[in-house]
Amino acid sequence: MTTHGGMLTVRLVLFAQYRELLGDRERSVEVSEGTTPRALLARLSAGNSRLEALQAVVRFLVNSEFVSGEEPLQEGDELAFVPPVAGG
Repeated sequence: MTTHGGMLTVRLVLFAQYRELLGDRERSVEVSEGTTPRALLARLSAGNSRLEALQAVVRFLVNSEFVSGEEPLQEGDELAFVPPVAGG
């Protein structure tokens, strides 16, 4: 189901560096039909060198499932950008 004009609304959940750099825990974002998680991150990162650098190491969760980031988002999806985790 799409909203008017081929636009979708997705819920963006932000953790760690993404929350810090984008300033929100979560937000609703309108995207064009066919937008992928990777494309949305690229759009949000434009002009922010710290966010641009994180694009190479991000993992994506859509509706609590890890995905490659290349699958188109659907109306009502919950998308999370998961930062790299270091441990020992």
